[in-house]
Order: sequence, then structure tokens, then C-alpha cells
Amino acid sequence: MGSSADGRPGSRAKGNATRQVVREIQGGPMMKNRQGDEPLISVIIPVYNAAYCIARCLDNLLSSDYNNFEVLVVDDASTDETTRLASRADCRIVRQTSNRGAAAARNRGSREARGKILFFLDADVFIQREALGLIVEDLVEKSSASAVIGVYAVSQESKGFYSQYQNLFTIFNHERSKGYIGWFWTAMGAVTREAFEAAGGFNEHYTGASAEDVELGYMMNRKGFKILYDNRIRGIHYHHHSLRSLLKNNFKKSAALVELTWKMARHDRSSHGFTDRRNFVALVAAALLTGSLILFLLDVRWGVLHIAAWAVFVSANLPFYRFLRTEKGALFVLRTIFLHYLIYLTVGLGSVLGTSRYYRNKISLQSG
Repeated sequence: MGSSADGRPGSRAKGNATRQVVREIQGGPMMKNRQGDEPLISVIIPVYNAAYCIARCLDNLLSSDYNNFEVLVVDDASTDETTRLASRADCRIVRQTSNRGAAAARNRGSREARGKILFFLDADVFIQREALGLIVEDLVEKSSASAVIGVYAVSQESKGFYSQYQNLFTIFNHERSKGYIGWFWTAMGAVTREAFEAAGGFNEHYTGASAEDVELGYMMNRKGFKILYDNRIRGIHYHHHSLRSLLKNNFKKSAALVELTWKMARHDRSSHGFTDRRNFVALVAAALLTGSLILFLLDVRWGVLHIAAWAVFVSANLPFYRFLRTEKGALFVLRTIFLHYLIYLTVGLGSVLGTSRYYRNKISLQSG
């Protein structure tokens, strides 16, 4: 039924056998030998109007080469056919009475889950067969960390330019976060129940997909739990972006992330690929590009500054453009440069909003 995340066709016989294992898990954990007993993984998938992708997500998941797992689909009051489609698969459906957001849905799923490992998966991510086994390897067999995140596959189900760009931009910045990291990611992120509960779960103040996963990572680090980035754990992302949705998404997330960064104590702040020095230089260059363009329209002599700003911006992003050229070719790079400028400009505006929110709330608390 369908194919796995790496594009290989699934075996019907194996799929049926796997589904039988899942049925037995739901009646009570079934333990098999795999260098000792396999720990039960609870896969938690929050969904809201995900009819376009939930069946494929579950099909890939249930074709896993790891046996001992349960699947909980937490329906956040969808208005489409998400629940009906999910009910066809061997999974447990948990329904929210109202739409409360991804953080609340994930917390609800964790309370209903039975596993000692909680694996949070987005409905539009189709993981490879090896993913669950790799999670156990990292968290149990090697015992090197208490949480682990994966990354998107380079191939993308949505063939649109904006979707391809965002997918590659995410991969590139994640790949700059090697080894142990200070943040968590719920598109494909697993955590031991001990670490999750010690960190207090997801902050339900966030009503939509925002910075709740990054905050959870900060809190886990504060409690002394290690988070590992393992790029062997891959999944195809199926999300269609328009220019508007792409800019809106980056604006919203940058505002939330910057506000969170200001809130955390200095020793809790943990940089990652999206917040490294190169990206900061590109952010400043994007602001300078905008300002110099306005000045150039008033006086052509400012054109030199505008050209210099472009040079700095392109130079700061050369590693990303080389990555794009390798994956998509030179023409894709040329199409990307102006879009990349718009993204950084949007992220900069979001950063200003996040900073203003932080100081406004801080002043309000002090005066109150």
C-alpha cells in the first residue's frame, strides 16, 4: 500500500504483518527480542484538516521495519475527512472537543500514550522504514541522548518552487547543527517520557505551530537532558507553499523564536543553523539592501551602497547557493536569490515584532 519515504514500494505481505503487530500492541504492548526487548514507541500525530496527507503518513509509518509501536492520531477538531481516513488504519484516534493548537494536541497525545519513548510526527511527513529503529538506537541502545530529531529528505512531494525552496532551506540549516543541539523539532522528534515530563511538556500558550518545540528543547537542556541531531532519520515533507504562505510562516515563526530567545536566560539560549553568524550577517544585509534602495530612489549616488549590500548578502549565503546548485542546478539558484532576500526581510520584520512583544510585556509586568 503506497511507498516508503525513500521511494521504495512497500510489500503488501509485510504491511499486513506489521498491521497485525500494531493491533496486538493496542491490546497490550507486545515485546519482541531485538538485542533484548524492544521498547514501545508511542507515535503521536496531531492533525487538523489533514485529509490530503494523513493516509499516506500512516501507510508509511505502518510499513516500519521496527515492530513495537503504537500510533495515536490526535484530531484537533478537524472539519474535513481527516478522522474518517485515519480510522481506516490501525491507530488510536483521540479527539479534541475544540481547536486548541498543536502544543495542546501533542500534550493530550502524550497523556494517552503508553510508550516510554514519545515520537512526535507531523501528518505531512512520510518517514522512512528505518526511522523508528534509528530512534531506539540513539535513545536506548547507545543511550547517548534523551531526545533526537531527524530532518526532511531532499526529495519533496510538492513540486512547486516555493515548497522546494523552503524544504531545502530547512535541510541546509539543520545540517549546520551537528551532534548535540539545544532545541527540539516536532516535525520528526522523539523524546523519552522522563525528559518530556521533567521539562513540563509543550507550552500551550502557543495556539498554532510556533516555537513550542524550541522552548521544550531549551527546558530539556536546562534540566540536563541531551538532544541529538541525527540526519539518518529522514522523512519526505508534503507541504504546499505559495509565496504568501511562505512569507507568513517565516514572519510568524521568527517573531515567536526571537521573543522566546529574549525570555530565556543567557545560558539557556542555544544557537542552531537558523541563528548562526552567517544568517545574522545576511539578515543585516537584507535590511541594508532595503534602506539603500529607498535612498537610491531619492539620490542615485546611493547606488554604490545598494550594490555593496547585494555583494554582502550574496557572499553570506554562498554556502546555501552552492548546496542549491548541487541539488537543483544553477537556474534554481538564480530564481532563489531575490526570494531569499524577501525571506530575510520578512524574518527581520518578525524579529522586530518579537523583540517589541518581549519588551512590551516586560514593561507591563514591571508597571503592574
